Amino acid sequence: MQKYLRLLNLRLDVIVKDICGLTGLKIIEAICNRETSPEKLAELRNGNCKKSEQEMAKALQTNGRKDYLFG
Repeated sequence: MQKYLRLLNLRLDVIVKDICGLTGLKIIEAICNRETSPEKLAELRNGNCKKSEQEMAKALQTNGRKDYLFG
């Protein structure tokens, strides 16, 4: 999972402590549902996250490679 997120330029591991936590799973689910907007992905953060929405949006800017997403 981590490998494909990095190939998409999504640095989820940098902004959340555990990608299997509440915020990480919400963001991964949104990505699986073809959401690519970094602002919309950052809005899914839990209130307990230490990173701001702006920091999260910056780390979640994808490179647009559709071939790494589910077909």
